[in-house]
Amino acid sequence: MSDAKNPWSFLGYDLRQVVSPVSWKLAWEELFFEKNRFFHPYICEVVKLVTVDGKEMFIRQDDPVTAARSKATALLLPPEQYLIRELVIPAVAEANLYDIVSLDVLSNSPFPAEETRYGWRITKRGEGQVELVLAITSTQLVHHAFFQSNLKGSPAEYEIWCAHGTGYIEISGYLEHQRIRRQKKKIAWLLGKFAAVTLLLMLCSMLPAGFKLLEMQAVRSQFLAVNEEAAESVRLREELVANNNLINNIKTLPASSLDPLQQLEHLTRSLPDDVFLKLVEMTPVTIRITGQADRAAELMQDLNADEAYERVTAPAAISINRASGKEQFTLDIRLPQRGGA
Repeated sequence: MSDAKNPWSFLGYDLRQVVSPVSWKLAWEELFFEKNRFFHPYICEVVKLVTVDGKEMFIRQDDPVTAARSKATALLLPPEQYLIRELVIPAVAEANLYDIVSLDVLSNSPFPAEETRYGWRITKRGEGQVELVLAITSTQLVHHAFFQSNLKGSPAEYEIWCAHGTGYIEISGYLEHQRIRRQKKKIAWLLGKFAAVTLLLMLCSMLPAGFKLLEMQAVRSQFLAVNEEAAESVRLREELVANNNLINNIKTLPASSLDPLQQLEHLTRSLPDDVFLKLVEMTPVTIRITGQADRAAELMQDLNADEAYERVTAPAAISINRASGKEQFTLDIRLPQRGGA
């Protein structure tokens, strides 16, 4: 439950620490830079450690290693030139770790504040508490140790280390920031490589879906092609039905002086090539034709001019067939009363 006085409190924990930049910085340092934890062994560099009496050794993760060279060189201060303090703080106060360390150093340093130099490291994390070790020295002691050594240049060109137990503590404010910058670049490279591998795996997992999409598009194309073929088949079937109806109508004509075949032959010769008929109905006195033509009105005039026909009329208005673009017509052809042509 939240505290009425502090709405950010939940079960005794201050939720503001979750979004605090300091908390994120501490978590980042614990994950990658705290010794002997998580990723630090994989990004830790080998450092050349030089003592005041000229001895050299190569250190990686507090342990001596065999190496030919290193990018970083550190001066190891003699034990009498720095102070060691052990500090235990509650785990809930770790968000204020930097302030706590600074206040403790200023309170216990025997040197003037402007001369004080210090470093620290976390040695143990227990239940509800964090144990630290602080090394406190001064600028004057660092210069004194440096000029006793065989190193050239100035202390600002090297890292300054202090020994404690089986480990080492870096004094802040010297060249250790360059090594830390190189480690950060290595972390960024590793994270970028991880992101690239993750993206590649995601793309590989999407390949089956991509192939399935291409397959569905191919099936859709085949479906559209089949539909087009089916439409053409329907059109041909309709024409066949119309022709069959024409034949049936001819067969049912009553016996008279009308010669259906002769009339059909004459009608066929009279119609232009752009005309096709869908229906022909015959009686002894009239012929009704239904069909399509490019110019139905001209067709009607031409048939009216034919001497074989008495009169040609249109019982329905001429319309446009949207499917074919032709004019659709129905014409009644009246035959001469004498019959036949």
